[in-house]
Amino acid sequence: PIVLDQDSQPGNIQLNEEGQVIFLDHEYEKVSPIVYEMESLLEYFPGLSKEFKLEVIGTFIDRYEVRSRRRIDRDQFLLGYANAAIIRALERAPNFTDEREHMRIAQINNALSWIDEIEESFPEYYVSNRDKYAALEDALDGLLIEWGYSVAL
Repeated sequence: PIVLDQDSQPGNIQLNEEGQVIFLDHEYEKVSPIVYEMESLLEYFPGLSKEFKLEVIGTFIDRYEVRSRRRIDRDQFLLGYANAAIIRALERAPNFTDEREHMRIAQINNALSWIDEIEESFPEYYVSNRDKYAALEDALDGLLIEWGYSVAL
């Protein structure tokens, strides 16, 4: 599935008086995989648990399959989502201001937890890409160090 926004975040989605969803802020509009948009919505909030995110993803897939009568490979969808969360954290986290430092740190911690999820849920894939994930972890840890946080070894 694809969408046309690419700047999905709570501030860019509203309901009108008829209860219809309205998307605002279209300057980044282009066709993109739905995992990118879903990641933007779910990873934006630091307080959402991974269990809740997985439940939302599962519900989305269930409903998409019923409405479209097409099957989605759940593992591939989750793997795409996890990788999007990692990459988007590297893109997004440095842009949060000091006033929103908790968001910056949450982005990095979420990304690190998704690397752990990939290692646990997709061990063969992780092993075949171990060097790339090690480089991503180093980059994420580097941001934490740059911002004055210690990194657990």
